[in-house]
Parts: sequence; structure tokens; C-alpha cells
Amino acid sequence: MLSTQYPSQNSKTGPIATTYRAGNKNRFGTCPATCNLCDKPENATTKIDWQYMQTVYDSVPNGGLAFTYSHFAFRRWFRRFKATAGKTVINYSADTLRQALTALQAGVPTVVALTPDQYEKARADGKPIKVCPADKEKGRNCANCGGSKGPICAWIDRSFIVAFLVHGTSAAKAAAADPGGCYAESGFYTRTHWRKLSERVANVTDAEALKTFVSKLPYGTSLRHHIAGDAGKES
Repeated sequence: MLSTQYPSQNSKTGPIATTYRAGNKNRFGTCPATCNLCDKPENATTKIDWQYMQTVYDSVPNGGLAFTYSHFAFRRWFRRFKATAGKTVINYSADTLRQALTALQAGVPTVVALTPDQYEKARADGKPIKVCPADKEKGRNCANCGGSKGPICAWIDRSFIVAFLVHGTSAAKAAAADPGGCYAESGFYTRTHWRKLSERVANVTDAEALKTFVSKLPYGTSLRHHIAGDAGKES
């Protein structure tokens, strides 16, 4: 199930184009069961929807940029979907800083969720990492975080990991060994929209819906695939 929005009303993304993806009657149905942030890994999947992921990779607004994140192990997909001009930049969303460093060394655009203390320690240790501008600067969002180069998560030549800072209950979950702490699940409006999406009945495939949406976006639009959800195929 795919939901599309333009312009987004999400304060962190700013007025760019966005999508949400959910499984049928199961909002975690497209998420990888191995994701440490997944609150319900028993409802997630181990399969990648390769046809859909290819459509995501190819779906870039005319004259614009596109990016997304995947918690599926990067070695399963990164050789097929390398960061390339004119394609969606697929960022590997790592569970740990160690995983993030391994992916970055392999040439994969990488992000990781860290507590403020974890981030400060990584920076003090000289790790190639920068915090998401929206997490530290008022008025920053995906629409303006990277200046004239566009959203930093859409940069194809990025030499650093992007860290998303987590706080409160989400920070405790993200820092723990047990699963939990999903951004999409912890935000009330995001969770509500995601849950309602999973209850809809789709008349077309997610790939078809995405192609139609992108074809109608204005020239130069930035697109963030998957505010919630991933490229998984329901089990």
C-alpha cells in the first residue's frame, strides 16, 4: 500500500514530495524483520520486493532529486542500486555505528540513529559523521538542509555518515539491544497515517502508484520515498 503527498506537511521534511508504504492490514509488512528499530519484527518480512525497489531507484522527479532509506542489509542490494546521478539515492539505515562505518567504507550512503551522547562520542573519536541539520538547527528540514546541492541524504558523493538524534523513550529503545524505537511508530501523526494506510484497499501496485505520482510532480521537486515503510515484499 502506497500513500503519496505533495507538498508534505511534515515539519522535518519541509514542502517536498513524500511517500508512505505499508503492508496489507499490517503496517510493518514492508519492513525488514532484522531492523533493530522495528517494534513488531514478527509482523515484518525477510524478502525484498525487487521490482518495487527498482521502481524506487528509477523514480526521480524531472529535474529534481530523490532519496530514501532501507534497513535491509546493504550487501543484499547496494551493488544493484549504487548512488548515481539521475537515480534515487538509497541510504543504508544501520542499526549501529559499527555497521554504519562498514557500509560507508564499502561506498554506501549511510545513516544511523544515535542518542546525543553516542553522537558526541563518535565525533570526539574522529568518526566521519555529521548530525542531520534538522536535528540541531531550527528551521532546517529536508527541503533546505543541503543548500544548492539539495538534501544531504540525496548527495551521491557523501563521505560521511548522517546521524539522526533520538531522545526520550525512543532514545532508550534505540540504545537498547531489544527491538524498538521506530521513528514512524513513535510519532503520533506519522503512526496514525501509517496505520490508516495499512487499512486501505489498493487498486494498483505500489510500483504503478509511484510511477504515476512521480510523473506528475513539478520540475525540480525533491522526493523522499518512505517516511514510513521500506522496500520489503510481504511474506
